[in-house]
Amino acid sequence: MKSPREEPFNTFEASRLITRLDQLPRRPLPELCEELRCDFLHRCRLGEHADIIACYNLGSLYQFQAGELSRAERLCHHAIAICRQKAAGDRKDLWMLRMLQPYLNVARLAALRGETAKAVRVFRQVFSFISGQTDFYVNDYRIPVASLSGLEKEEPGLKAFVSNVFLFDSIKAFLVQSEFRPLLDFIDEISGFPVFQKHLGYQYVLMETRARALLGMGESGRALEVLSQFVRRMNSDKIEYLAVFALIAAAYRQQESSQQIVELLQAVQKRARNYAQGKSLLRAAQTLHLLAVQQFLLFDYENARQNADQSIQSAESAGDEITVLKSLVLLTRIEEETRDFAHSRRQQLTSLATSTFYRFEKALAYLVLAQPSGNPLVDGRDFVAEAMHLLATLGQACQPKHSTWIPAPDHSRLVCHGSELRHGLMDKQYETLMRYSPSLPFRHDRDTVATTVQVS
Repeated sequence: MKSPREEPFNTFEASRLITRLDQLPRRPLPELCEELRCDFLHRCRLGEHADIIACYNLGSLYQFQAGELSRAERLCHHAIAICRQKAAGDRKDLWMLRMLQPYLNVARLAALRGETAKAVRVFRQVFSFISGQTDFYVNDYRIPVASLSGLEKEEPGLKAFVSNVFLFDSIKAFLVQSEFRPLLDFIDEISGFPVFQKHLGYQYVLMETRARALLGMGESGRALEVLSQFVRRMNSDKIEYLAVFALIAAAYRQQESSQQIVELLQAVQKRARNYAQGKSLLRAAQTLHLLAVQQFLLFDYENARQNADQSIQSAESAGDEITVLKSLVLLTRIEEETRDFAHSRRQQLTSLATSTFYRFEKALAYLVLAQPSGNPLVDGRDFVAEAMHLLATLGQACQPKHSTWIPAPDHSRLVCHGSELRHGLMDKQYETLMRYSPSLPFRHDRDTVATTVQVS
């Protein structure tokens, strides 16, 4: 049985693979949306219509991160419609190729709505297609397997891309719904596929996923055997996935082997902090946060606080808004448990949670702020109903799996803490992309493109 102390962090990290940490910082969404809109219009002016679908894929991601699942899906279908129209003319192979990504994004959204089987079926079908086994259908549009060679001429990396999608997105679909037995069956099935045996990176992902599935099933002993193999292989290959030690610590905690966790994390944290001395600021921020969470769960508050502080410093330097928020959540929980409010980070967390447009992370931060506080000057009850309202707008897979740590909402206290769910720049990005049609001439007026990005 997981303790309520774990739940905020388990929910934050439900589908994160430590072998696939974020490669780019998650900057403020309004800035990202405006940069994308300007890039889209620039490509249109230059007549680079074949490249604009990438803008739809990224725009859909941003709308999803903002909690706008319906908008994200509409952008995907609009991109598919553009590709279908263009495929009737020249360069049919190119436009059939461009159709794949937005359709896969629709499947990813289905996974977030809890439709795991539907999502994994699409990922499997596209993998069968690039393996030369069967035609692929984007809604009712058939992409024949005979066209595969033409698609690969347009994109030589097509098979690698689809293999990644089949593996990583299927894993995430199972993880986010905590479907650990089906996940283990999936890993057992695909581990023997030649494409996943050839490349070293896949082997680490398969080992991590097997361990995650076993841990989810309560089989910590078997999980530790897999993780030991992971570490031996990592040392042999001279590759460093330090965040794996957070997963090992979780396995030891399941076995109530606290002393082994202490020694393990102390040995690792020095190496993790060295990341921050080099150029791997984002990697350092994410790794230190994951280690700090495990130290917090072990009641090692001093080391947890130090690593969370350094995680924030690295994340701020890298421009990563979400790792800052998650580490502030951790520091706020440490304050509550130690009753040390002398240098409280609660106000900083409240400010960032209020201003961020990443809706899922905003909601979880609100739930943490709503926890009963030992500080007599703090009353967080206003946050509960608002957090539950935010979560209700997201997919089923975004809901916390255990509600024991969530205070009962008082709907008479529903207050908006000065935060808006939408920003004008995010609206403009969505509207600009939805207005585009390849059959209409591109119109540019002087108000179309902002020369600078300004976010209020």
